[in-house]
Amino acid sequence: MLTVAISPLVSAQNTVSANILTEWVDDGTGNITHGYRIVLDQSLSFSELDEMSVTVSHTDVNDNEIGNWVLDWIGGNNTELSFVVDSTLNWKDQVVIEVWQNDCCNPSVMIGSRNIQVTIWNEPLSDHEITRVTNWNLVQNTANFTDSGTWDLDFAGQGWQQRTGDVLVSNELGTGMLSIEESTEGGTGTIAILLWLDTVWLNETVNGMNLQSQIFEMRGNGSIGINTSEEGINTEIFGNVVNSYIIRSLDQGIVEEQVRIEANGDLQMSSEGGGESMQANGSLALLLVETHDIDGQRIFSNTEFEGTADMLMTGDDYEMDLDINQIISRERWENGQFHSSLNRVQGDGAFDFSDQEENSSVVVNATVYDFFQESVNGDKTGDRIHVDGTLSGDVTGDFGTVRDIIATNHTQANFTGEEFDVNVIFTETWFNLSGFGNNPFDYEAVHNRTWEYEAPQEHWENRTVRLRWDSMEGGEPSEGDEFPERSPIETNRTVPDAESTLGDVDITRETGIAPAELVVGDRIDLLGSELMHLSVTATSTGTVVRDGHTIPVTYWDGYYGGENHAQGAVISEGILAGLVAEVTRNATIDLDDGGTLEFDETQSLARVLSPSIITESENTPPSIESVEIREGVITNEGASIAHLEVTIDDPDWNVRTVTADLSALSLGIVTLNDVGLDGDISIHDETYTVSIEYMGTLDGDVSINIEVADDWVTVSETHVLNILNRLPQISSLTFLPNTVNRGDTTSVIVSASDGSGVTAVGIDTTQWGGNVTWLSQIDGDWTGEVLVPVNIPSGDQIIPVRLEDGAGGSGSTTKFGTGEDLTALHILNEGPVISDVLFYDDNEVVNSLDIPAVGVNEYTLTAMVTDYDTVSIVQAKLGSIAPPGQSNNWISMRDDGQGPDQEAGDGIWSIMVEVRPGISGGIMQFEIRGIDQQLAQTPLNERTHEIELGNTGDSSGGGQAVLETASSTWLIIGLIGIIILVSIVGLAFWIRGGGLEQMMAPSEGPWK
Repeated sequence: MLTVAISPLVSAQNTVSANILTEWVDDGTGNITHGYRIVLDQSLSFSELDEMSVTVSHTDVNDNEIGNWVLDWIGGNNTELSFVVDSTLNWKDQVVIEVWQNDCCNPSVMIGSRNIQVTIWNEPLSDHEITRVTNWNLVQNTANFTDSGTWDLDFAGQGWQQRTGDVLVSNELGTGMLSIEESTEGGTGTIAILLWLDTVWLNETVNGMNLQSQIFEMRGNGSIGINTSEEGINTEIFGNVVNSYIIRSLDQGIVEEQVRIEANGDLQMSSEGGGESMQANGSLALLLVETHDIDGQRIFSNTEFEGTADMLMTGDDYEMDLDINQIISRERWENGQFHSSLNRVQGDGAFDFSDQEENSSVVVNATVYDFFQESVNGDKTGDRIHVDGTLSGDVTGDFGTVRDIIATNHTQANFTGEEFDVNVIFTETWFNLSGFGNNPFDYEAVHNRTWEYEAPQEHWENRTVRLRWDSMEGGEPSEGDEFPERSPIETNRTVPDAESTLGDVDITRETGIAPAELVVGDRIDLLGSELMHLSVTATSTGTVVRDGHTIPVTYWDGYYGGENHAQGAVISEGILAGLVAEVTRNATIDLDDGGTLEFDETQSLARVLSPSIITESENTPPSIESVEIREGVITNEGASIAHLEVTIDDPDWNVRTVTADLSALSLGIVTLNDVGLDGDISIHDETYTVSIEYMGTLDGDVSINIEVADDWVTVSETHVLNILNRLPQISSLTFLPNTVNRGDTTSVIVSASDGSGVTAVGIDTTQWGGNVTWLSQIDGDWTGEVLVPVNIPSGDQIIPVRLEDGAGGSGSTTKFGTGEDLTALHILNEGPVISDVLFYDDNEVVNSLDIPAVGVNEYTLTAMVTDYDTVSIVQAKLGSIAPPGQSNNWISMRDDGQGPDQEAGDGIWSIMVEVRPGISGGIMQFEIRGIDQQLAQTPLNERTHEIELGNTGDSSGGGQAVLETASSTWLIIGLIGIIILVSIVGLAFWIRGGGLEQMMAPSEGPWK
């Protein structure tokens, strides 16, 4: 009986322990279940389980009780009990769970307990400071019917994290590569941007459980490529990306994004087919895109494009050569309002083609002397074209068109009588036949004049409010005046929409509530991130060695869903409990738009700045390797901000402070940092930095004391800094007069100040062959007379000022004390001077030119051209001794040693002239003008010169007149319309498609 009586007691006293594990998992609605599992280390009978009880106490951060619960083993099995507590977990809560065995003995026995502090995953509760090494790759793929895109970012760098109270600040700073590839609208091409990022910076500030702010910044250079193929035309743009950045921030729930992409490069276009080909090569001088979005609204948008292009098109019977020497497109919006724009296309070219019909042929040669399109702030300001051509073969003649805006701000009523301000655009087109044998082409003479009254607003539709014409075709006159209905149609400009360059991606890693000390068997779901939902299971324990510490960790496995996986180790004890010591993430997540997000990362704890090392015996005192001013010196009187850099060597990586005693500069003791702040350029590279601005007047060598302290010792050294004396500061400078000729004298007044006093001020013109003119001090200002050197260039010139102060400092400057340029002295420019105008016949000077009876007499015309500035070009208008068709044209002379010119660069400009039979004899006048690099020209009254021509012979010479101002209305429409889109292709296709033939054919009305 005694044995039976004591057996229950023996059983109760058997060693039984209980593990308490978290079950903080998704309840199926996106919320976390406050659940636990109690796991016994041995199986108990049901009667023994009836003696079990579990107590739960839940308090908040202020130790206020949220709830107390006492649970029995109902619902559990022989070794495990799962239960849910009716409360919600929050940051810094504390949960105490105890497992008791009752009724077996007196008192009851506690067989398991756990005190859980609630934190945020990877965010220890205690104050700390650590750094990490991080490598990650983020790829976002989008797909939308025929359009698709990829956004790929690689990052390698270091991170820093610090908690102070409730605020946790983390930074990641490093380098990387950003690749963006998207298809163009309709899927006909691709746009690819590759940036080598010299700065990738991610900053986050968390207060408690709330993400207060986040800044993600990328800066770098790279390349851009655009490939499209539309309507048989292949276009390729290759560019170099410079000075570009993407900045995305989140502050109090407001997303802000700034983007700047600047590029330059080359443009290529080509097409082939049907016996025809096109090749175009261009230069992309500038491509600039700037945007600024706040809370889904685009508050700033600026786009700029500048370039040039050359194009050659050939076919079986034609060839076209176009030179687009200026393409400009700019548009700027601010706060949703249109600010400004500029669009300009300008160029010239030529085309030739032939046609055959019924054993007859015609050859067309044409020159596009000028085409010009311009709009400023959305209003057309330029619409000009000039084409001149000739026909030869069985049909001879000439044709052409001129078009230009002849009036602006003209008031014109439309079809309904409403008045609008319009541009009046005049177009004159002619087609003259001088002779033909067989004319199977059915050409007729044409002379058309039109006046278009067009609203200048280019974003409006149906802009022509009136159309007037006066034409003569095939001898039939035609006049008309029309007012198109529904003209103009006023439309609003399209306001740029906000669109994220980074995509709609939450770049926050998995986050959510977690126990500070993770125990093997714990399960938690981290649901705080928008996309990165991770289910974590603690698997085993171990240690990792970081920063000289052997740190206990709990290893874990995690799943983002499917085969997406993460694994790592989290610190399980001490001040850093809850901090992830190492992690590898591999995840591919489906997005709502049908795209995917791929994220791969390895991250590891690098240095533990707090807490410090374990014992003093492990500590090695730090040493000071160097003390330097990054800029070389400090300049007094607040001339600039300098950076004091102290490089240390600390094997234990536990330096807490680096200070500099700058009392000698009245700056006291300052603290340096190595966390990327206050001018520090690299995190934890053991170079500590502080910015210094010295406002005093002391200069020369100054001794300072540097102290480096870790948890145990302080190292101190004395070093010398060099303080430079700042130049006196100029506050004003005045020239009277401010506009002068070379060799003139001007008065100058200078106001300058310095902490040690200004002792001398001089105007320095030595770089132009002058000298230093020292000024006199009168009533606090420095005044004097300055002689303007004859060799000084024309235009606005900033003249250096020499200054000396009371401390013996001296130097020259071209800046005011504010950093702005000094007042410029404007030097008037005079045009080139023409002298020694001579004619040569076989190296002999002649005073008259003989008129031949037959053939052509050639002479060399020379002129000495001088100018203070560089002469850019010299031209002659030769009249009757000019080449055929150029009698009224300015023809360039040479000083390059080529052709008629004897010696390059000697200032003597030369040109070959021709005397042909049939010209009038006597005194002939001609003109020579020079243009310098400042665009000043020889005065009109100094251009005219004379030469005597010999008697005219009896020959029947004479030249056919060459039309020099011509263009085509249809050519304008065909060329300029397409130029605005691809800048060059339309004119060629118009000619190839028979547009010119239609122009020359008989018309059915005044507009055919």
